[in-house]
Amino acid sequence: MRLYWVPELGYGKTYDVVVRAIVNGKGGAYGTVCQVTVQTIPTTKLRTGSCGATLPDLNSAIYWDYIIGTDDYEVLFTDTDDLSQITYNRGPYYGMRLFWASGLQGGGKTYDVQVRAIINGTQGSYGPVCQITITGGARLSGGENMLSINNELSKDVALQVYPNPSDGSYIYINFDAFNESNRSVELTIYDILGKKVYSEEVILNKNITAGINLKNKLVPGVYILNFYVNGKVWHKKLIIK
Repeated sequence: MRLYWVPELGYGKTYDVVVRAIVNGKGGAYGTVCQVTVQTIPTTKLRTGSCGATLPDLNSAIYWDYIIGTDDYEVLFTDTDDLSQITYNRGPYYGMRLFWASGLQGGGKTYDVQVRAIINGTQGSYGPVCQITITGGARLSGGENMLSINNELSKDVALQVYPNPSDGSYIYINFDAFNESNRSVELTIYDILGKKVYSEEVILNKNITAGINLKNKLVPGVYILNFYVNGKVWHKKLIIK
């Protein structure tokens, strides 16, 4: 199991862990106690393409390294001229448009940017500083929304989720042209407000397909599915009707 499947577990804590088997509905005795220490929340930072970047306008996007199980990323912008600060909470996604952070300016402004992860209500430490410079200030027309940038993060592999819309029972996933040697996929589902509502480890079969039993646990609405494999993340929107 993955530790983040148990929402009550926290970072920086030590737990006594015991396990027992249940056969035909009857539980056996718990085994020997073993201790597990969960270290502090890892740090994250802007990715290579964003760190040190000169960006043309406030419609530009920046990206940071993904930490599995994160409920929210907080991005801190520090103006290098007057040291004023602006924070933006992105939810579980690892990219953003600059104009989403109210108060950022273009026209040659430079900002120190740091990111931290928040998991189960616990805030991690901000990661290393990366500078960005915004040369222009105009926001491009077209109307960005919460889901649009997440689609950009998923272009390298054709990912199918069906049926979509779903009745909330079974869904199936297919990674077309999936070339990872590890076929274990970490699935995490978030509601539209960014709250984690479901997680599971999925094993793809030889056809790069897997079935997932949602057990009718999700109420009707719009959800974001995060698929995490070997340090990469793909996103997909799912509608439960």
